[in-house]
Amino acid sequence: MNKRASFSKLIIYTLGLAVLVSIINFISPFFALFQNFTWIALVFFAALTGISLYIGLNGLQKKAYGFVASVNGIVLIKLFLSTILLLIYVMVAHPEDPSFIIPFFFFYIVYTVFEVRELILAQR
Repeated sequence: MNKRASFSKLIIYTLGLAVLVSIINFISPFFALFQNFTWIALVFFAALTGISLYIGLNGLQKKAYGFVASVNGIVLIKLFLSTILLLIYVMVAHPEDPSFIIPFFFFYIVYTVFEVRELILAQR
């Protein structure tokens, strides 16, 4: 599988999630309360997944240890940047309700599944 196909899937995936977020924000006043952070998290994870795919797919072209090292680095960087994003949002926005984190974890899981799936398919 080539990089172009993976990035095309990522764009389509992100557009689908954006439509889903728009519908949920329109229908549910609960999620509309923290829709700004929801959009920030969507863009954050789309960009982070794009970078992760680029690094992981390049790691496949190297020896076996290059791929393993790149995936381990991706996991560490993703965790670190996710923590920083949450801390910045909490310090800047001072959310009263901790449920703002629901879409963040949803995107974290959904984009991680997408990323792992694409890297596994690229190994074949």
